[in-house]
Parts: sequence; C-alpha cells; structure tokens
Amino acid sequence: MQVLDEIARELQKKQNDTLGAALFNTGLVLGTMTGAKKVKLDNFKYEVPCLLLHYLTVNEPYMQKTAQGQGNHPHGPSGEHSQYQGSGQHSHPQSEGEHIHDLVTPEPLKPLKVGDRVLVAIVNKGSDHVIVGRVV
Repeated sequence: MQVLDEIARELQKKQNDTLGAALFNTGLVLGTMTGAKKVKLDNFKYEVPCLLLHYLTVNEPYMQKTAQGQGNHPHGPSGEHSQYQGSGQHSHPQSEGEHIHDLVTPEPLKPLKVGDRVLVAIVNKGSDHVIVGRVV
C-alpha cells in the first residue's frame, strides 16, 4: 500500500507542476499598472514587479522637421506667424529655411501611468513579467 501512495503522490505532483506551468510559465496575460514597475495581473491576486519595453517609457515630445522653403503646410495657430490664415494653413518664406514643429503626442503613445491596462508577457519560466503594450 505504501508504494501505491508514493505513486499517487508523484502523479499528483506532476499534474500540479504541469498545470502550474501551463498557467504561469509562459504566455500573455492582461493586467493593470499599479506603480513604478509594478503590475497586478488579472490571473494572480498580488502585484508583481515587471519590466517595460523602452518605447513605453519615452516621454519626449514628437517633432516634425520641415524642408527649407516648404511653402504652405498646416498647423494650429502659434501667434508667431503673420501668415496665419485661421485654418492652420500658412506659408513660410524661402529665406526662413527649415524649421521644427512640435506635434501633440497622441495619448496612446504617452508613457504608461498607474491604472493603465496592459498586456504582459510572462517569460523565463514565469520568473519575469514584461509589459509589451497598453490595451485600449
């Protein structure tokens, strides 16, 4: 009887290991940012430390460089262009040369913040969690 109990325990352990691996070792799961490099996974009740892809941390404004003497092109009123016509269309004289326009950064491209819903990759046999994107 002792041998059968040992076999049953070993089978139960293998089954638990397999189930745990299937749930937590690899794959993707949804979660919520809870703090600096912390995430609460939808399938786990505690928050866990995480890594972030670089593009999710960039907080630089987006800019567009125009060619010298580009002529008419749109952007909102800045108060600095006497050629402003009310529609965002204006012209720059050939002598002005190239210049840079700051663009409004779209909300989905801004850095992650607390409360954002995210997609998390579970890697390295479940030991690391990497946020790969914002879910909208």
